[in-house]
Amino acid sequence: MEAYQQHFETFTFKQLVVFKLDKIEEIDTAGIQLITSIIKSLLEQGSQYQVSSTSEPVKEFSELFDLKFLMNYEVQSSLGVEYVS
Repeated sequence: MEAYQQHFETFTFKQLVVFKLDKIEEIDTAGIQLITSIIKSLLEQGSQYQVSSTSEPVKEFSELFDLKFLMNYEVQSSLGVEYVS
């Protein structure tokens, strides 16, 4: 996870980042961690994000693990979950 964060720290995100997840055919824990890391990094830079669409596998994974931030299609400025460093 640290390797991802080191790379994301070098990114400069736009004010609003839109995630279109409707083409994802399969997803696992690593994929969710990657999306979460990207979102966390962009939020730390003061950007906002919006999930505009999700595929059935993403919906199922989100429901199974109660990841509401992937199911809320409004513009977000937080994940709505706490992280322990």
